[in-house]
Amino acid sequence: MRIAIFTAEFPPYPGGVATYTYELAAAGARAGHEVAVYDFGPDPTPGAGFEVVSCRPHAYENYKFPWAAMVAQTALARRRFDLLLAADLKDVVACSLVNTRAEMRAAVHGTDVQSKLLVKYFSRVGFRPLRRYRRIFANSAFTRELLLRAHPYLEPTVCRVAPLGVDRYWFQPPEAQDVAALRRRFGQLDGRFVAVCVGRLERRKGQNHAIRAVRALPAALRGRTSLLIVGRVVDKDYAAELAREAAEAEADVRLVGDIPQNELRALYGVSDLLVHAATPYQGRVEGFGLVVLEAAAAGTPTLATRVDALPEVVVEDETGLLVEDGDFAALSQALTRAATQGLRRELGKRCRQTALQYTWDRCAATTFG
Repeated sequence: MRIAIFTAEFPPYPGGVATYTYELAAAGARAGHEVAVYDFGPDPTPGAGFEVVSCRPHAYENYKFPWAAMVAQTALARRRFDLLLAADLKDVVACSLVNTRAEMRAAVHGTDVQSKLLVKYFSRVGFRPLRRYRRIFANSAFTRELLLRAHPYLEPTVCRVAPLGVDRYWFQPPEAQDVAALRRRFGQLDGRFVAVCVGRLERRKGQNHAIRAVRALPAALRGRTSLLIVGRVVDKDYAAELAREAAEAEADVRLVGDIPQNELRALYGVSDLLVHAATPYQGRVEGFGLVVLEAAAAGTPTLATRVDALPEVVVEDETGLLVEDGDFAALSQALTRAATQGLRRELGKRCRQTALQYTWDRCAATTFG
């Protein structure tokens, strides 16, 4: 089958949608499909077994979607495809304007399903971009339900769930040189309780909640705890707030910025716990939680808030712990339990077994099948 995937996010651009697009295309190619990715972002990474076409103009901003529609229409006129997949919000809108014989499918990831572009602006002119798609694939049951609530005109049978996958890379033990680089960066972590937050520095990721939970730990445990916060800055004011709270935590709390993928895998390997205290903020949601799967593949359980799609990925007392959003006492108590009961040893094997169920090949088979 000949498949065209249109996206505005693709590696080296960071983030879940970029990972999704690359891994889905690679899985499609492994399955024997002829896959071409049309990327509206700058300088895309070459594909592994599939073609990547860099489109101009770059169309990440919402207002550029008419240009993206024109480029997509030209691409589809030049080549025949059996299936078109719009992989992100901008291209869901842009590709809804094209004429093609290819079967049209779309992917939605969480926050995008209730964006003003889809819910508000187009409703004023009576145009529903999502109506153009024969199938719409959500990354979780939560996202599917959010989609149907935000767009009640859609037939439920059109909306399917295609859970994301986790690359085999995360199951492999880290290289010795990566562990050495990690020790040079962070110092000696042996004998400490090491918790890590991984995600963009924006308020909905809840890193500030993790810091407050560490600050509330008993003094003896707090003294041997290290909380490492990994991720690029999205909200500068929030990042500055995190730096202030880290300085006042009376514990080893560090904002370390982005780190290379190989060092992140090594960090999962030495960490006792991933803390993902996400919280809904300004309509933005956690549609899946890919970092939870990456940590689980390394045998690292997750302490997460019971919000959005996270309970679908974190199985309580099987692959991690769940607490209510905003309950800082419960979050701190869960940290104490993780530190004193050796949660990683108890749950690590089950984490890996659960992560093995999530593959990109399975995601591609559902999306392209």
